[in-house]
Amino acid sequence: MLVLRGEGRVQLHLCNRVFGTKSVYDNDNFKFVEQKVRVMGEAVGFKTCVTATLAVRHCAQAVEFYKAAFGATELHRVPGGGVVQLSVRGAEFWVAEESKEHLNFSPESLGGCSVRMLLIVEDPTAVCQLAVAAGATQVYPVADAHGWRIGRIVDPSGHHWEVAKQLMCG
Repeated sequence: MLVLRGEGRVQLHLCNRVFGTKSVYDNDNFKFVEQKVRVMGEAVGFKTCVTATLAVRHCAQAVEFYKAAFGATELHRVPGGGVVQLSVRGAEFWVAEESKEHLNFSPESLGGCSVRMLLIVEDPTAVCQLAVAAGATQVYPVADAHGWRIGRIVDPSGHHWEVAKQLMCG
């Protein structure tokens, strides 16, 4: 929230970077008014995001694991195979067959992975249990820590997933 003072009034500006809007407090009517804006030079309604591409040795089996473990749905499959876009209730990521000639190595080739995925869900315990039943290995059981309910699993391809829900304050 940004507070600007001008003309004897307090103006409150709330920016929503995801939807390209800002809320401006209307002093005359005592309410917030939504205004569409360009955020950091982007078109209104455009959403910038960061997503992961997980390199795996067996793409088809990995996709089936994510469907069984997390309820993932397939959004896109690159013709010719080996690259699939998935979504877990709107959280999108990609799975791609390991390609040593393109320097895309799976955790199996690296002897571990260099990144952990964080999957934020309503019920971390249930999701971890389902993932273990689908073939994941539990690294840490779900517990409350640092303001989160969080557990950690490793999937059959060697990628580590923290499955969590932020706890309410107060």
